[in-house]
Amino acid sequence: MENKNEEYTANKKNNRRANRILYIAVAAVVLVGAVVTGIVVTNNRKAPVDGNQTTVNPPEDSLPTGGKADEDKLPEFAAPTVGTVTKSHDVETLVHWITTDDWRVHHGIDISASAGATVTAAAD
Repeated sequence: MENKNEEYTANKKNNRRANRILYIAVAAVVLVGAVVTGIVVTNNRKAPVDGNQTTVNPPEDSLPTGGKADEDKLPEFAAPTVGTVTKSHDVETLVHWITTDDWRVHHGIDISASAGATVTAAAD
């Protein structure tokens, strides 16, 4: 009878040791995953866009060469207001939209400005 108790105790110790190793392995995998995710997210963040009003001109080689000169030119763009860009344009990263409760690409920029700030069109 004592032999069975010793065998049972030995099996129980082996099971505890195996479970402990399993828990440590799972914790290590989760930790490595969190570190890798943090690195990827940090590297994919874009530098914040300056909220100051600036004019953006198209590169010379993107302008059409012939035909209707004034009608074919790209307009000059300017920041619509002075403020802090809170969400940048990004065609690769999905963003959660709270109002529609789904994930979409952010096609514009969000600018935080003071109440009553003048907002204008970015181009004619």
